[in-house]
Amino acid sequence: ANHISADGDLSDTNEIQNIEEVLTDGNDANGLVLTGLGAPTAASDAATKAYVDSVADDDITGVSFDGGTNEVTVSEGGTSFSADLSSLDDSAGVAANAADIANNTTAIGNNASNISTNTTNISNNASA
Repeated sequence: ANHISADGDLSDTNEIQNIEEVLTDGNDANGLVLTGLGAPTAASDAATKAYVDSVADDDITGVSFDGGTNEVTVSEGGTSFSADLSSLDDSAGVAANAADIANNTTAIGNNASNISTNTTNISNNASA
């Protein structure tokens, strides 16, 4: 009798439940679709995809790089932000390493020549 008076019909299987009662039974919707969801009014409210898409500003509209200033700019709708990449520039370190490599290559060549000369000298001394 209570279930009939609660929702006004004669069925005892379609009783009115609140969301807490439903989630107590489980949080799997088994493929059912929740319809009639209103626009959120609090930060913790659920929102539909259409609502989120309408307020989200997450579409990158352009990216540019200025080699003169080492600055990259990302445009997103009506706003943009820039980042200075100068701290990532290590061209001076690369040039120093290239010079060191050239010096080491010369030194290796000189050492190879010295080894050859020493080998000859050792051979001559062993014969003497």
